[in-house]
Amino acid sequence: GEKRMAIWTGVFQVGNKIYIPFQSGDGSNNWGGNFTTTDTTYIGIFSYPELEFEKTIKDGRGSHIGNWWAQQGLAVDDKGDAYVWFSANEASLASKNKSGFLRIKKGTDEFDKDYYFDIESLGNGKIARGSYLKDDKFLMTIYNKGQQAEGVGGGLVKLYIVDIQTKKMTEIKEIPAHEQQGYKDVVF
Repeated sequence: GEKRMAIWTGVFQVGNKIYIPFQSGDGSNNWGGNFTTTDTTYIGIFSYPELEFEKTIKDGRGSHIGNWWAQQGLAVDDKGDAYVWFSANEASLASKNKSGFLRIKKGTDEFDKDYYFDIESLGNGKIARGSYLKDDKFLMTIYNKGQQAEGVGGGLVKLYIVDIQTKKMTEIKEIPAHEQQGYKDVVF
């Protein structure tokens, strides 16, 4: 009713729910149109396996989770907590917020107001892609500072191991800066 359209970026099972992160578009074309906000993180929550809509949660500390149906941007850790990450892209998807992580504690279906990991302020750049490994560790591709391409793809990235509890990141120096992959952080 507000002339908006949800542009899905992935579908993830979190416990007995389905989480669908989305971007808000104005509905002006088949792809969702122009973005109506870049300063909010949105997730639609559905029951599983019934797939009945339950609610939408949002948080003004973040930005778009993932991008263009890339099936990345959300992961569940070994404890059952869900973590989302966002680039807070430059250029066409610019956000006033910093690139980082938010958490949804197991069984809550709400963003944890006590957790925000501002990865961008560590000085290495913005998040491009990521994958959960184990023991609070993620493998993340981080845009080289100032080398992010226009829009949602492209640009030079480096690989890092990111610890979501200590809020520290360690560069994988053996792998040089390289072009960002289209959907995942690395190609194996």
